[in-house]
Amino acid sequence: MSGQFSHFDKVGAIGGIFAAFAAATPCCLPLLATAGASLGLGFLMPYQAVSEWVFQGFAFLALFGVIVAFRRHKQLIPLLIMLGAVAAILAYYHGFRQAALVYGGLAGLLAASILNHRAAKQCKACEPGQVKAVVLESVITCPSCGTAKKELMPTDSCLFFYECSGCRKLLRPHAGHCCVFCSYGSMPCPPIQQQGSCCA
Repeated sequence: MSGQFSHFDKVGAIGGIFAAFAAATPCCLPLLATAGASLGLGFLMPYQAVSEWVFQGFAFLALFGVIVAFRRHKQLIPLLIMLGAVAAILAYYHGFRQAALVYGGLAGLLAASILNHRAAKQCKACEPGQVKAVVLESVITCPSCGTAKKELMPTDSCLFFYECSGCRKLLRPHAGHCCVFCSYGSMPCPPIQQQGSCCA
């Protein structure tokens, strides 16, 4: 479900920037007004009131995207930056007409989106297609007689001892191994497959 909203923060940030260019007035936000005019957005000046609401809507869209991303990969910094950015934008349009609030809010939108993008790329859980499925069967081969037998590996415990069905020898894990599957099996135990710690 969260994958459907994974790009909302970027769409909100980019849309918010263009809406800010359209909503900017030369008297109050000269830098944004100049940038908007150079991008050909001057024709939107008669719709400045609508553009202001569109800008705030995009800011909320970006915030929603970061909240969804936070629930997925638990990165707090982008969320805090985005909350501050949206608060600054709302403060400007609903009481405190300080240009620094809008400029800071736009910078926060961009920064939070970039940090969120980097966090998503580093999060293995965000790319389930690259996570290998856990194999639960392993063929244990006795080093003494060569008897091989397919066994089902437990997922909630370790198997420290295994009796060979051929020679009845009791197998123990090698030094540094956590279980007999890691020492004699064709596949290591499930926790090791997941790059975790066995029997932790």
